[in-house]
Amino acid sequence: MILDIILILFLLIIGTSGFRNGLWLSFINFVCSAVAVFLGYKFYTQVANKLDLFIPFPKTKAYDMTYAFEFSNLQQRFNDVIAFIIVVFIARLILHIVIGVFGNMMQSGRSTLLSRLLGLVPSIIIALFIATLGVYIIALYPDAHLQHQLATSKLAELILYHIPYISNFIQHL
Repeated sequence: MILDIILILFLLIIGTSGFRNGLWLSFINFVCSAVAVFLGYKFYTQVANKLDLFIPFPKTKAYDMTYAFEFSNLQQRFNDVIAFIIVVFIARLILHIVIGVFGNMMQSGRSTLLSRLLGLVPSIIIALFIATLGVYIIALYPDAHLQHQLATSKLAELILYHIPYISNFIQHL
């Protein structure tokens, strides 16, 4: 229940941001995110191999835990998704610095209502991708409270398994 509320609020906040930015700025943000995801997918394995030293997976609790959603190779999946997030975050940060000038130029004009409504689409796609990553990390992390929240959440299961392309992509990292 709490996880559902958090996910709905997250989607509303990102959707509001897309509405405020308008279509062009939301589309630039979407392209920046897509390039960052591509770079993350291309380079996450190199980071994941070294990640065990810096972000250890809690193995002692992991194999005695009852998970809301069962996955194989928990430690490898956890390292892969954390490495993917690190690479995507760094790539997005660099790309946002580079395209920051365009955002300031695009924001100077007032967007029409149609542009604002269409700006919701790319921002909701980005929000669903981020929410799927978040739910996937929660599904892999061995904490009884988090697993209970995940098991009682209707929206988390929908996000993790039933979003076309995004759910499949995240689960096969």
